[in-house]
Amino acid sequence: MLFSETLRFRLRGVAPLLMRNSRLVDPLDDYSREISAIAGKRHKTISDHERLAQVEWHGSVWVDDGRPCIPAHVIEGMIAAAARTRKRGGHARSGLICTANAPLVYEGPSSLDDLWKDPRFQLRMPVRTPKGRVMRTRPAFPNWQATIEIKFLPSVVDENSIEEWLKLGGDLLGIGDFRPRYGRFSVEAVANTEIVSSGPAGRVLACQASARQGSATSEGEVPVTSPSRRPQVKNTKALPEHVQQKETTPQEQS
Repeated sequence: MLFSETLRFRLRGVAPLLMRNSRLVDPLDDYSREISAIAGKRHKTISDHERLAQVEWHGSVWVDDGRPCIPAHVIEGMIAAAARTRKRGGHARSGLICTANAPLVYEGPSSLDDLWKDPRFQLRMPVRTPKGRVMRTRPAFPNWQATIEIKFLPSVVDENSIEEWLKLGGDLLGIGDFRPRYGRFSVEAVANTEIVSSGPAGRVLACQASARQGSATSEGEVPVTSPSRRPQVKNTKALPEHVQQKETTPQEQS
């Protein structure tokens, strides 16, 4: 049976979007290896802390074809979580799909290196872990939007339910890391023929539908103080050539 009907919605952030890619749970990932090597040092220098922040940021950003995006499975997980509040989680899981990663629209640099250097797109905060309090650095997008495409089975779900779940998700759940404080959004239905445009207030960053980057909340991590939006972190050296953004097995947004 095919997903025969299509809907499109524009998500507009009402709270900053924080990213954390589930690739970092893989101990064989290049970013994870470098993070472990630095974090395992008994006596860290300022340069070590600066480098750790940089690697955490690059390893956490959701990307598709080198550009920030919101992964399709993150959207699906959020919708299903919202549907569960109406005791229809199973219908959402089986009755709809998000067809592609959503290009992230925002005002700012297009390249990841330039984004990292711009303090507006870093958020650094202390979090509580089983081993104690540690600092974490996340990609942060203060003003953002994305247009998503949903295909669904009319025999399982209907348009009104999908829109209701999206609005519930935007109001109560959010997407990304440290939600629902972050990642909340408003929802606007758009015509199926409408093409996403950068317009005067943003820039469209193209994402290919084939890539599906991982997403995860920070298991066991709880922010303990108000975050600092302008961390004193220097871009001391470029990332090594062997460290590349790569696809990971998608994990559902919990």
